[in-house]
Amino acid sequence: MIRDQLFLFPELDSFKTIIKDIDYMDVSEIPEFKNVVPTKNKLSGLPKGKFFLFKNGGSNRFLPELGKIFPYVQNMDTKHVYAPTLLKTYCYVIVLKKFAINLSRASAAAFIVHPNPDKPLIADHKNKNRRDYRLANIRWATSSQNAQGSDRSGTGFFEDRATRYTPVK
Repeated sequence: MIRDQLFLFPELDSFKTIIKDIDYMDVSEIPEFKNVVPTKNKLSGLPKGKFFLFKNGGSNRFLPELGKIFPYVQNMDTKHVYAPTLLKTYCYVIVLKKFAINLSRASAAAFIVHPNPDKPLIADHKNKNRRDYRLANIRWATSSQNAQGSDRSGTGFFEDRATRYTPVK
């Protein structure tokens, strides 16, 4: 219920989402904030100037009805745009076969102002749909805020469990 209220009335959100005035960012330069879940391969290990995260214009094969409004990653050398895949119910893109970029976390770190960089915060999905990584649906939140209104039924976040995991090619 609290999540529904925040989605309908974002001005009530104590962690108000402030979108940065930039359109893209080099993936290797995305800030590494303190995360509750540490990342294995740091994005700073990617070659500089090769992979860019764009604020919008990408499609999401899991929510095609929303159109081309999602952040996306592009290889600037080959102009290849990476399609999102699911890993543990989150949307990722895999680059160089070893770097898994969580699109929600990377988009938040690149384009949403972090209210307190020294505090470990999570990129929270306002509508609980982990496949929806639009900037309008992402906010920085504490672990307890993230847990409010979460699905504890054990069935996961989606009705169709068949597409919960997709193979990485």
